[in-house]
Amino acid sequence: DGVKNSMTATTGVLAATSSPLLMTIGFVIWDKEWKGSAFALNMFKGSLASVGFLLLSVATRLDSPFSSTVWNPTDVNYLVLSAVIGILIGDAAWLEALRIIGARRVILVDTLKPFLSALLGYFLLDESLNAWAYVGMVLTVVGVTVVSLEKDEGEASADVKGETEAEAEAEVP
Repeated sequence: DGVKNSMTATTGVLAATSSPLLMTIGFVIWDKEWKGSAFALNMFKGSLASVGFLLLSVATRLDSPFSSTVWNPTDVNYLVLSAVIGILIGDAAWLEALRIIGARRVILVDTLKPFLSALLGYFLLDESLNAWAYVGMVLTVVGVTVVSLEKDEGEASADVKGETEAEAEAEVP
C-alpha cells in the first residue's frame, strides 16, 4: 500500500510539474499558428479534452468503467457545470485576454489566483493558510510584477523610438 501511495504521489508531482511546460508549448503553438478565434480554439480544445477524458476514465477503471459510483447523475452534472464555467467560459475569456493584452499582462493578473483561491477557501470552505503561504504568494506577485514592469519599460522606449523614426520618415520628402 505504501508503494502505491508513493507512486501516486510521484505521478501527481510529475503531472503538476509537466503541466506548465506543456501549457507553455501549447501557447507558443497557439501564438504562432492559430488563425481562428479564441472561441473556436476553446471549442476545439474542449472537444479534444472531452474525448481524452472519457478514454482516460474508461482506461483507469477497466474493472467497471461505467459503474454508478463513477457516472452517477449528480457527479456528472457537477462535472458538466464545472466544465462550462471553468473551461468553456473561463478559458475563452483567458484566451481572449491573451489576444488583447498579451501573455505578460495575463500572467501578471494570474498571480492573483492564489490569493483569490485562499479567500474563497476561507469564506466558502472554512480553510486557512499559515503565514508562510501568504509570504510565498506575495513574493510570487512581486517577482512577476518586477519582471513584467521591466519588459514594459523596454517596450515603451522601443515604442517611443519607433514613433520618432516614423515621424522622421514622414518628414523626408
